[in-house]
Amino acid sequence: MKIRISIFHVFILLFSFILLSCSKSSTNSDKSSLILRDRAQLDSLHSILLGADTLPDSVKIELAMRTIQYTVNYSLAYPTDSITPSYMFRRAQLFGAALNDPERAATLFDEFNLKYPDYKMAPMSLLLASSAWEEAGNMAKAHNSLNNFIKLYPKHPWIPQAEGMIKQLDMKEAQNRQSEDIVKEGRETKKKS
Repeated sequence: MKIRISIFHVFILLFSFILLSCSKSSTNSDKSSLILRDRAQLDSLHSILLGADTLPDSVKIELAMRTIQYTVNYSLAYPTDSITPSYMFRRAQLFGAALNDPERAATLFDEFNLKYPDYKMAPMSLLLASSAWEEAGNMAKAHNSLNNFIKLYPKHPWIPQAEGMIKQLDMKEAQNRQSEDIVKEGRETKKKS
């Protein structure tokens, strides 16, 4: 089921988040209600982004940037909250998918694994980092993420997939070298003519 969201709804929601953020109270008795409120804000932003395919790209980018900022703010305000790693994982996903920044996404996935190595999404973060590094054109870092996955999670059920990804990277690198050699030979032949 697709959710249709108008620009008007997006701006109303963002305005309400800004108002709520300005009215934060820092007393300990209110902390759990603040956490719940802030979680609801982030979850709402993520839901809007999931249904934002009908919105203009500029609005989607603005939503993604605001969601990322709220995620960072949440992680700073509640670093030990059990849901913080999940939000930080989503943050990395947003850089890759919504903002089309695979290098930043890869860096964040690698950082996620270092910060939350025991979290349930940590193994996946390394596989996603590898794919993002590959998309960014950095095959060495893509290999590194996969090798880290195999080293850190040797009994993980996705080991065969990681090994397959390494073989694909190796084949892609070999094809790239072969293409570069062909171009180089063509240039040398052209210079001799």
